[in-house]
Amino acid sequence: MHVTRDYSKSPAPQFDALEDLKSFLGERYETVREILAPVKNKAMFEALCDFAGFTGLPVRALYESINGEGSWS
Repeated sequence: MHVTRDYSKSPAPQFDALEDLKSFLGERYETVREILAPVKNKAMFEALCDFAGFTGLPVRALYESINGEGSWS
């Protein structure tokens, strides 16, 4: 299943993306977060997220929730 979300009109796009990701992953969210936490290479992080079933802004939002705001840049 594929779901596309548009965050361009959101006042807080990264917050909304992270909330959508939590909803999408459900109980798996904490496990996925723990597995991805040690991964600092952004390309590898993106690839692992794609494997877990999500891409785009939720990837950046998750990365920054783990590594701090602005760490994706």
